[in-house]
Amino acid sequence: MKENSKKYVKLSIILYIVILSVALVGTLAWFVFEQTAEIKTSENGKITAGEYLEVAIDDKNDETPDEWLSKIELASPAQYPDISVTPDGKAWYPVELNDDDTVIIGQDGACIDVTDKDGYFVKLDLKVRASKSLNVYLHNGSEVQGLNPDKTDANNSFSKDAIAGAARVGFFDESGNVITVWVPNEKYELASDASSINYNGNAEESYKYLNVSDAGNVSGDSAWDSEKISVGNNALATDTMANEAVSLLSFDGAGEKKLTVYVWIEGTDREANTVLSGGNIKFNLKLVGIPKKAAAENSDIDIDAVVFNKDDGSLTYNGAEMGNEILYGFDADAVNTPYSQNDPNLDNLESGRKLYIRTAETKEYALGDIREITVP
Repeated sequence: MKENSKKYVKLSIILYIVILSVALVGTLAWFVFEQTAEIKTSENGKITAGEYLEVAIDDKNDETPDEWLSKIELASPAQYPDISVTPDGKAWYPVELNDDDTVIIGQDGACIDVTDKDGYFVKLDLKVRASKSLNVYLHNGSEVQGLNPDKTDANNSFSKDAIAGAARVGFFDESGNVITVWVPNEKYELASDASSINYNGNAEESYKYLNVSDAGNVSGDSAWDSEKISVGNNALATDTMANEAVSLLSFDGAGEKKLTVYVWIEGTDREANTVLSGGNIKFNLKLVGIPKKAAAENSDIDIDAVVFNKDDGSLTYNGAEMGNEILYGFDADAVNTPYSQNDPNLDNLESGRKLYIRTAETKEYALGDIREITVP
């Protein structure tokens, strides 16, 4: 495909600057817009397509020819959305924060569905075109960062741009169903007293999404499956390996498909804090296309012919012991442990226990289908 790029100016596409201001109402902090931001450089927001791929803005007008590019650079005077929450990526609700920055949905007890209103999320409708059979993933070179992370605030020893820790990037299919939600900065850690920022923290955080009804009721966490959440860059693909990344699109031959990207500041994240209001972020989202043969086409191994030997806990194929080309697990949802000879986890398994195996991904072949083995 032709390598090309172009700055794309569209006022309705707002993807990369956070300008949040705080208006105090009693003990509540309500996040509102009070200013706009002029984009100084198109480096602040980019969508990049890798080899075999091109992208275009979907203007919803079938009579307008698509402009296919390898890189879209977005530049316009813009505002970033207010803090909000979404239970499903289809309805969006503004957020109030208590004085301890815990989330309240709505204002004065009323929940407002702002799905069709500006300012609570940003949306980018894309078309993605592939030149061959492949799967499309978010590349681990993607980033969402503070615009000036080293610039300290006048009242604090850290930059307000750490608001990037609360950023979310959601990918949705043509029907509006969530494919995955990426948490780009899981290591950002705001101190409990909001006095400092650790950009390489290790505190565990639950990435919940509140189940909000149209009536404004909150009934615990949303029903989004945990596998829909991609945490950090290690959950993303490389140039040639999908690893365990979620496939955004799948092409059986050349063609084009639609993909919707949402960006919001998630109100349930600890970095959605009043002390960080006014921060600015930038991002670069990289899409990578990885052509792969089906694992079943690999003539070197037939997963159905792999034998588990209870006596010594080994996995063999045609009489030879396997290596890390086989992954195993004891849960069908977590078959990701590379097998090794003399693996102690497979010793002395009780009869009747379920063992799950599959072939590992290689540069040539995709991750294999899961096979269930019952220990004899």
